[in-house]
Amino acid sequence: MADKERVTRKLHVKAYWLSESGNVNVTAELQTPRPQEIRYLPFADKLSLNYAKLNSELSKAFGIPQRFGDAQCKLQLFWKDVEGDFVSFSNDMELSEAIEMGAKKDVLHVYFQQIN
Repeated sequence: MADKERVTRKLHVKAYWLSESGNVNVTAELQTPRPQEIRYLPFADKLSLNYAKLNSELSKAFGIPQRFGDAQCKLQLFWKDVEGDFVSFSNDMELSEAIEMGAKKDVLHVYFQQIN
């Protein structure tokens, strides 16, 4: 067969829900976050994942309501770069960069906290 089929690889997100008391500060203040809970979330492939879907799936997996009264619950998401810095992301382009630079063996480590 002359044309090779594109192989899509499953992406797993290892999600760390950081305790609300330990605010993530992207300065050197936070060296080792203490996650409140950790879960693996499988996604069909890297190309099918977008920021809104990731945010929604994190909320579902960790039982975080989408709304609290009249206010929408918001999550602040981070990934850790090769230098050990926490890099925040909040849109599809930044998520793609996080996947490109931060995913190891098809696992992206995402740290998040509720910010409202």
